[in-house]
Amino acid sequence: MKKIIYIILSGIMISNANAQMSKIYKSDKIDDKTIYFFTKDSCPYCKEAEEYITKNHKNLKIEFKNISNQENINLMIECADKFEIDKRSVGTPLICMGQHYILGWNEESQNKFDKLAIQFKY
Repeated sequence: MKKIIYIILSGIMISNANAQMSKIYKSDKIDDKTIYFFTKDSCPYCKEAEEYITKNHKNLKIEFKNISNQENINLMIECADKFEIDKRSVGTPLICMGQHYILGWNEESQNKFDKLAIQFKY
């Protein structure tokens, strides 16, 4: 009886491990080599982040996406899904950089962006 329980539990654990491994996100809309910067006009943190990034990282290819239109909102949702960000918590600025994201903007976000930007320099 113990062997049967062990076999069943082992099967469940393997099944869960496979499910976790299959969580690797794939989207035909999101390119991991592109930096997506989601913004909205009324967001002061977006303006601050955009000014900092355009001034200090001129060599980066960044797609600025204003969420005033549905297409950009849908892409932002794709990025939120990729990083399993709760839809109630997602806001702007949201910056998606390969396998990393930055939500909001402050000194810590700025430092994180600077470190991640090295991967995207051309």
